[in-house]
Amino acid sequence: MSDTVRVANSISISIPSATWTTLTFDTERWDTDGIHDNTTNPERLTCQTAGYYLIIVQILWDANATGRRMATLYVGSTG
Repeated sequence: MSDTVRVANSISISIPSATWTTLTFDTERWDTDGIHDNTTNPERLTCQTAGYYLIIVQILWDANATGRRMATLYVGSTG
């Protein structure tokens, strides 16, 4: 059996222009191995079991004609 987690944020997050912002997750749909904690470091997913993991990220941006949108995922670091 594989260890899996699915997390989300239940509300929209307002991010200021030209500002790196750490996203937090306040909703767990499931977590089979204690990978996420809503209270301690809700922005992190910490794999508890050695192995290979597939990470899928979905971000929905509001329409905007100016600027650019970027996301960074840190692995093995707090960035």
